[in-house]
Amino acid sequence: MKNKYNESIVSSLSNYSIILGISSLIHKRKVNIQEIYNEYGKDYIDAFHNIQKTTANNVFIITSEMNEVYKQMVEYSEIY
Repeated sequence: MKNKYNESIVSSLSNYSIILGISSLIHKRKVNIQEIYNEYGKDYIDAFHNIQKTTANNVFIITSEMNEVYKQMVEYSEIY
């Protein structure tokens, strides 16, 4: 049980790190969404979904910037 709990924590931290890092790149450094999407878009969308599916959704704060990047990533994925 302890190992499963630890794996869940590590997975949640990993997912949140992906979300935080990529959204920071886009908002703070003004990196183009298309440049980021080609390399990290699928990872970002998957990480966002994983956070939403778990109890980590109650632990980690998803900011409006993170939500905005998620929406842009999904829109971009539907176009390309």
